[in-house]
Amino acid sequence: MRDNPEATQPEITVLIIAHNEEKSIRACLRAIDEQDYPMERVEVVLVDDRSTDRTIERAEQLGLSYLRLVSQEEPQGNLTARQSALDLGFSAARGEIVLLANVNGGVPHDWIRELTGHLSYRDGAVAGPVIFAGRRRFIAGLRSVDSLWQYTMFRWGHRNGWNTGLFCGNLAVWREAWVRIGGFSSSGFSLNEDVALAQALTRVGYSLRYLTVPVVRHPVRESLLDTLGRLRRRAMISTPALSVIMFSVVLTNWFLFIMAMVFGGIWMFWLAIRYGFGVSLLAASFSQYRTYQALNWIWLYEPFMMILMPLIRLSNIFKPFWNWSGINYRRHGPVGVSCHSSKEDPG
Repeated sequence: MRDNPEATQPEITVLIIAHNEEKSIRACLRAIDEQDYPMERVEVVLVDDRSTDRTIERAEQLGLSYLRLVSQEEPQGNLTARQSALDLGFSAARGEIVLLANVNGGVPHDWIRELTGHLSYRDGAVAGPVIFAGRRRFIAGLRSVDSLWQYTMFRWGHRNGWNTGLFCGNLAVWREAWVRIGGFSSSGFSLNEDVALAQALTRVGYSLRYLTVPVVRHPVRESLLDTLGRLRRRAMISTPALSVIMFSVVLTNWFLFIMAMVFGGIWMFWLAIRYGFGVSLLAASFSQYRTYQALNWIWLYEPFMMILMPLIRLSNIFKPFWNWSGINYRRHGPVGVSCHSSKEDPG
């Protein structure tokens, strides 16, 4: 047995971006404080992104010696507020490895150890899945299925050489890799920082690693209308490959459904076969993540998306912008300031 094995553990920076999160910040920091990792080798960099509430005050009340505060007054350059805050946080980070945590997320006690333990020097980043939980079980279940489907497609696409993405709410990145790609200030504006980061890392030769655990759980407090807004944003910024796959699935389902309603008979049979195959495929794929509560909702996922996808596409045509933290964004840049302040989508 080695003497003092904790001395060999890498130094870690946990990076958290917060905008008006006074209700969530203490629970987030407590979850980090309870990690089964030597906390003398951990720092938490909290980037306050223009908060107008008591986010910083609530964070300081915990008295964590390893907490460092950084403030962002305005986004830098032509970046989103999220991209600019991440660049600011990485510049302030001192750890060899930077872990990204969503301020609303619930990380398991072995989160740091699991992510960093699987990060090799050939990897630019290691990611894990994200699911949702809360009293709105219907919304949480469908969002969990959607998140796991997207994460599974990221894993599959990366193995097959496609441009893919990561979930920045459950991610470990070598700080050296971030320096090498030049951060978002080099890669430029992107509404989907997860995809932009993954593509920047692979472009300079890093591999990506996708884990089945640890699983991070985000709370769901929103209404169904808010959920539609988040799905609208995801459709607006999805990778071309994922868009084609989802469009093909929805189009196939609608074709079979219409043929079954008009002609019945064999078409009803093929619709049932197609539906059963989709449910079985989702069940087989998701079982590896050990998130069995999400399996309760897979039977609703494809019918739900059949209805939503056409509505989402039409909505994006007539309202081609997305709001985050009081700023409206289109695909290629910010378009103005709004009085509405929406939460970030961690998925």
